[in-house]
Amino acid sequence: MSVLEPIYGLLSDYEVLHQLKREKDAQRAQIDALSLATPETVGQIVSSNAKNIQYQIMAYLLNTAVSDCSRMDEEGVKRIVSSLNVMTYEGRDRPLLSRREKLSLLNTCPRSPAGLSVCIEDLADRLSEDQMTEILELIGANLSSEPILTQEAPTQSEAALLNIAHHAATGRDETVITTGQVANIDATMSEGEEDEEALIDNERPEADEREIDEVGEPDS
Repeated sequence: MSVLEPIYGLLSDYEVLHQLKREKDAQRAQIDALSLATPETVGQIVSSNAKNIQYQIMAYLLNTAVSDCSRMDEEGVKRIVSSLNVMTYEGRDRPLLSRREKLSLLNTCPRSPAGLSVCIEDLADRLSEDQMTEILELIGANLSSEPILTQEAPTQSEAALLNIAHHAATGRDETVITTGQVANIDATMSEGEEDEEALIDNERPEADEREIDEVGEPDS
């Protein structure tokens, strides 16, 4: 086996998000150029599974409860990376942070020393309090208070592809995404799974009662 496309760098969540957005915008431009946009013709540009993956990843990364990607811009990311790159151990001309630690800081955007400890190994031994404060202030200064990028509602053809993917995954022929609606297919699937679990839970007490009746009262 040979490596066809070696990886020369690590991608941050921000870079993944914007690469997916560029792909989505390019796909929309191709779809808009079609004389007749149907699930079949659109499917020749992007498959329903690929569209579903693209949509779900973007929805996750744009969720401000789990990611700060939507509050970043390109210049802010460059400032964070540039500043982290020049940080060195006190009294030594040696890089303070590894590439993976810098990537983790960029992806999680910690707000406290406890958050830093998740990203940086042996934090207390390697960084001074001033360095910790410098990193936290650097990250905070380059995050917007409001989302810069938000999830866009799917077009009619995109909604059709997402519903095809949902049907293929669940076997349920139902419309879960409509034009102009921002929704999470995974959440809809989870609701169905929860309903099934609730049904099972409701049936269990009856089964337990039958078992008790069969066993009868214990001998005194």
